[in-house]
Amino acid sequence: MWLNIKGTKRRAEMNIAPSKKAKLYVVTKYESTFRAAEKMLIKLASASEVIIADSYDTDDAVMIATEQCISCITMQIKNRKIH
Repeated sequence: MWLNIKGTKRRAEMNIAPSKKAKLYVVTKYESTFRAAEKMLIKLASASEVIIADSYDTDDAVMIATEQCISCITMQIKNRKIH
């Protein structure tokens, strides 16, 4: 899980201010583990919310893949597209 959190912190490289919150989608077979860590993920990933899903299909997200999950951070923040 640590690699997942570390990957989401790379938003600074994309010039996204820490005050800007984005949704974090987590695709995993370990749903209960990630639900238990939801508050921690919101804080450490600077996310507005964590959504646990079976799949996530879009080209409008940054994806971080580990053995435990695939995390997707949306590139839309309050109707503004990040470039």
